[in-house]
Amino acid sequence: MRENPIKFARKNLGLTQTQLAQRCQITRQVVVLAEQGLFLAPPRSIVGDNDKLRLDYYAWVVEQRAANRPMFERLEVDSWKALRTHFETMGNLCRAMVYQRSVVVEFERRGWGATNICVALRQCGLGEDSVERIFG
Repeated sequence: MRENPIKFARKNLGLTQTQLAQRCQITRQVVVLAEQGLFLAPPRSIVGDNDKLRLDYYAWVVEQRAANRPMFERLEVDSWKALRTHFETMGNLCRAMVYQRSVVVEFERRGWGATNICVALRQCGLGEDSVERIFG
């Protein structure tokens, strides 16, 4: 499996996460989250106008979700709560979905982003019946 393209580019530049964060005028946490694949799209502060890096990042996220399919394929859930309970913590669920925690929090608070969460869960292999029961 290939490496996250943001992490690969950072390493090729010989930068630490902290150095990249300083160059981009962001926190190291943003770099860490990007390297974990937990953004819907890579932060513009990191990739700028580099469309190739942006597309490579998205392709990598889709690959990671496909690699995590065994965690989801045989899972039968009938509610968001059951899905959360299965993964024990929000962090575990977000890592398995390769999905940004803040977006999931907004979904839980306000119902925002359900469509994108459905797409992510389908890419992870959660069965259509379960997706339909959760999001109806």
